Amino acid sequence: MQESRSKIDERSRVNKAEVDRLRLAVLPILFSIGICSVLISALARVNERMYSPEHLPVTPSVFFGLSGGIAGLIVGSLIIRWVRRNPNSERGRVFWIISFFTVALGLPLFTGALLPIGAFLLDLYNGHAVDILNEFLRALIVVPRTIIVQGAMGIFTGLLSSAVFCILIGAYDKFFSNRLGSVNTLLTAGSISVLILVLTRLAPADILSKLG
Repeated sequence: MQESRSKIDERSRVNKAEVDRLRLAVLPILFSIGICSVLISALARVNERMYSPEHLPVTPSVFFGLSGGIAGLIVGSLIIRWVRRNPNSERGRVFWIISFFTVALGLPLFTGALLPIGAFLLDLYNGHAVDILNEFLRALIVVPRTIIVQGAMGIFTGLLSSAVFCILIGAYDKFFSNRLGSVNTLLTAGSISVLILVLTRLAPADILSKLG
């Protein structure tokens, strides 16, 4: 009886360590993917209006990008929560289906909810928000509309983001999950995240605009 309980406790510790390492891989990657999805969506909207797409200036990129980045963290936390509650899933088919659709649908929806807050903070930073409370309430009022708009217009970007995420996490699962400790997992995921951001920023705007 004690031996059986000991095995259960050991398995529980192993599962917890695996989930903790997975979290360190998932959250940085989804944070960067969330930022990039906003920047790509912005370029796509410009392209739809028949204008020549250009990268957003640095300051708007930061504030609007963070809206997508935080949305990515929320989506990633939901995935990790599911994994923690289903320790026997072993990241099989169900895990990948849930992960794919959670990112594909959740990322644009949560981004839509956060974009008005990002716009408000940008106005506040630029000194354009005269009545702070009133401007903040206006931002909250338009949240339902931006959820619908971003959710509808960001479907393709969400699907693309989800595919990239699943490929990266699949590669991590196959090649690195049992070889890297927590620190190295975080460093690897952080490096990949920075690379994603740099490539998105340096890639030609007209090419990125076709991905949204």
